[in-house]
Amino acid sequence: AAIAEYRDKRLASVKPATLKRQLNIVKHACATAEREWDWLSPLSLLQRVKLPKNAEHIVKRITVADEQALINAAKKSRTKNLSQLLTLAIETAMRRGELLALEWDDIDLEQRELLVRRSKNGKSRTIPLSARAHKTLASMESDYSEFVFPLSANAVRLAFERVRRRTGFKDVRFHDLRHEAISRLFDRGLTTPEVALLSGHKTVSQLFRYAHADIGRVSRLLGE
Repeated sequence: AAIAEYRDKRLASVKPATLKRQLNIVKHACATAEREWDWLSPLSLLQRVKLPKNAEHIVKRITVADEQALINAAKKSRTKNLSQLLTLAIETAMRRGELLALEWDDIDLEQRELLVRRSKNGKSRTIPLSARAHKTLASMESDYSEFVFPLSANAVRLAFERVRRRTGFKDVRFHDLRHEAISRLFDRGLTTPEVALLSGHKTVSQLFRYAHADIGRVSRLLGE
């Protein structure tokens, strides 16, 4: 009853996804305590409390015009290299955290590739650079920092919020750039293993959650 009461109070101020992430931390701690330390914990009680479903976020394709509007708005931001960050996100399909952790030593402009030292699944991967990604990185200055983007995640979040307000794209999240990047890789004709190699997904089911077909293109193909 106490956990359910906490759930209801918390949901008055945060989204269901936020509450789930917070409770998952507690569940993991309890599971570790029981499994490895032989402690008693309220894990079974936490698992019995019903949590609401996450609000579904409908991901729409980002057109070239929409992308350019976001880039132009980012260029007006006081956050340095924000437009380059958005460009690389849509060219490499990298996550925000991966981009912010990217170091200059991870980039080989001569070989036209970069190294993601550690991704969400805990493994590293090498990403070949597109012509646009290569040009973007080559034009940037190191700014005496080991990181390509010496920014905090919160700084990027706030800066992107301002970009969204300027462009009027209220439903676009930074993570949607990764969705669009993966969708474009499929549009270019890359195979599923090739796209997974770039995106870092372990399973096809996970990868396909990020692949969104261009309805207009499908309609044109069906009409031929």
